[in-house]
Amino acid sequence: MNAFDNITVYKNQYVKVQTVKVSIPLLFGEAEEVKFSTTNRELIHLFINQHPIFSNSDYNQCINNLVEVIVKDKNLTQKQRCMYETWNTFGVSLAMGEWTTCNKGEADNYKYVQAEKLFEHLNGRTDLTAKNYWRISAEIKHKSPSLKPLFTSIT
Repeated sequence: MNAFDNITVYKNQYVKVQTVKVSIPLLFGEAEEVKFSTTNRELIHLFINQHPIFSNSDYNQCINNLVEVIVKDKNLTQKQRCMYETWNTFGVSLAMGEWTTCNKGEADNYKYVQAEKLFEHLNGRTDLTAKNYWRISAEIKHKSPSLKPLFTSIT
């Protein structure tokens, strides 16, 4: 599979995640946080698979990658991006946003993939979800044009 997951079980039904809500607490101010919703497929994939990815990868690498994905998101405002040094990156949370019910074919495919993952997990290959994520992420970064500056002017 060369695409990020966007199907999961939510409220006891098979759903296709359309958006996730990103919340980043700030290091100062108890009620201060950066919030936005996004359709970013990588953040949706991380929302769905955060436990197997984070528990089978270097935690700091995961956090650094998560920050990189977030700062590139088109829904993050320039003002929010400017505040990155005050983000409590270890407190980032991803939550369910908008979703739609899967059709029968999508649900059947999801069930098959999950059965395969479970089979591998029970046979000791507990890191397949994490390895798959890092492979897809690397492929996408490799195909992306070189990094552009996030700030093109100061106003």
